[in-house]
Amino acid sequence: MITTINKQDGFSLLEVLIALVILAIGLLAVAQMQITAIKGNAFGSGMTSASSLAANTLERLMALPYDDVQLTTYGNWLPDNITGVEGGVNNAGYVREYQVEDNTPPRLGIQMKQITVRVVWTDSNGRPRNVTMVTQKTQ
Repeated sequence: MITTINKQDGFSLLEVLIALVILAIGLLAVAQMQITAIKGNAFGSGMTSASSLAANTLERLMALPYDDVQLTTYGNWLPDNITGVEGGVNNAGYVREYQVEDNTPPRLGIQMKQITVRVVWTDSNGRPRNVTMVTQKTQ
């Protein structure tokens, strides 16, 4: 005796197309996350480099004697040409500059200088960025 079973094996074309669309949407989301991660890593790298450069300049200035000519109050930003650096993220040039202010904040009977170091660079999106560090040096 022969019996026929009306059973369909496999997937229809519509089911396959729907599965491919769902897969494509998932892959596009993963690709977008990769792009965001790459941009975040580039920004983090730029911030790390700039912070390191600012800390190096600050340490160099703090090691100078209190009355050194480089710690004279000028009231404007001075370039730190001694240790200028090129390179960084997408060959962004880092510009280091510093400012020295006398008796800031004012304290009775204490001679103090406030040293502010700023590192400026352009990120991979073409936006200007900066890192600023401030410290005080007493006589």
